[in-house]
Amino acid sequence: MSSKSLSPVFFPVLAEGQSTDVSPGRVERLAMALAGLDPRLLDELQPAHGVKSRTLDQLRRDSSIRKVSRTASLMRDHRYLLMPYYGGSDEDFKKLWAESKLVSGGQASTELIKQVNWLKKVKLDELARAFVQPSDQYLAAAMPSLAPKALFYLYRSAVRHIERSAWELPPPLIKVSLVSRLMQKLGVEGPPPPPAVFLPDSILRETESYLVNAIKLGRVLRLQKKASHRERA
Repeated sequence: MSSKSLSPVFFPVLAEGQSTDVSPGRVERLAMALAGLDPRLLDELQPAHGVKSRTLDQLRRDSSIRKVSRTASLMRDHRYLLMPYYGGSDEDFKKLWAESKLVSGGQASTELIKQVNWLKKVKLDELARAFVQPSDQYLAAAMPSLAPKALFYLYRSAVRHIERSAWELPPPLIKVSLVSRLMQKLGVEGPPPPPAVFLPDSILRETESYLVNAIKLGRVLRLQKKASHRERA
């Protein structure tokens, strides 16, 4: 598939002049993919009163639950984010992604971490048309060459956090009183049941951070590409 025809699956479309969607539903679906689980399970597994939410670890150990490849699930999104500077076929991107895992020590590692930290701190205007601080336009010049490794760094950090937190248990069930049960039988809406899948707050925060910073990386690449076009005009 041509990179020009790509559209993201989990990430929003990065149209200039539009705000970025980082809604809870998007974050939850992305968290499932990062955990190696089919995001559709969030819709298919039905919550029920008196039934505990299942942890990500429990779901992954259940042979009846659909698993997904993290890399394959997010490949289209990662290609889309890097599209301004990195095109080619699926196979080309798989090679690029594999190479992005490799960072030599010393100065190369220092430069990568420095660029990731800059990315996390840099601010774009509300509609992502420009940097809040004009000086950041000059610092953005280093991003295109480091973008694949920076994106892999963000991705790997999110996955590692999820691996550490996948076993976290949901809060204890709140016992439904007899009055509440009777009211529910009469059709009066009571408290909702716990969700079928438990996504800890720490995982949701980490996933949102990954989503926000990866989107920002994609935005920076698009701004930098636009600036380079202006310079050549």
